[in-house]
This record gives sequence, structure tokens and C-alpha cells, in this order.
Amino acid sequence: MIAPVVETSAAVPTFGHARVEVTTLKLAEWGNTPPEYPESARDEEREGTVVLDLESREDGSVGALVVAKSAGDERLDTAALTAAKQWRFPREVKPYRVRVQFALQ
Repeated sequence: MIAPVVETSAAVPTFGHARVEVTTLKLAEWGNTPPEYPESARDEEREGTVVLDLESREDGSVGALVVAKSAGDERLDTAALTAAKQWRFPREVKPYRVRVQFALQ
């Protein structure tokens, strides 16, 4: 299965077929996984990068969440949003910008 890349830059932990680059976001260390590559988009060889702006809540869940830049394919945007809603962050209110790159490998 092909999975997208989630990055903010720097270290490169991997989740199966996805590569996740991290600086301030330590998604792997925090137990978060990247979104699944939508099968229909993969079959059509659709690629793109979604930029998400989000804010963590005091309990570590994701509060405000918006697509700052679309991948140009609603399926990719939706996959990124769906995954981000499940992510957990340190218990503090803090804004993050996350790039999710969907690329066929």
C-alpha cells in the first residue's frame, strides 16, 4: 500500500510505506499516523500536497483545523483532514502547520 508523506521538515521516521518528516511536530513520537492514500486517487495517479493549519487543545486533541492550501483534489484534502482530527499533541494550546504530501512511490 502506498501512503502519503506528512512533514514539517527534519528527522524522518517511517510508518510502513509513508515517510514522515518532523521538526517541532513529533508525530511518530506522539503516536500519530499519517493519512491513508485514498484508493481512487491512487488508482488515478493523483498526487498533491495539503497544508493544514491546526491548533492543539489543552487536552492534546486537535481543535481548530483548516486546509490552508489544497492539494487540488478533494479526496486528498479529506484524507489529510480525517487523519489530523485523530492526532494527539502535547497538552497545551498551540498552533501548528503541517504539510501532507501524497506522492506515488
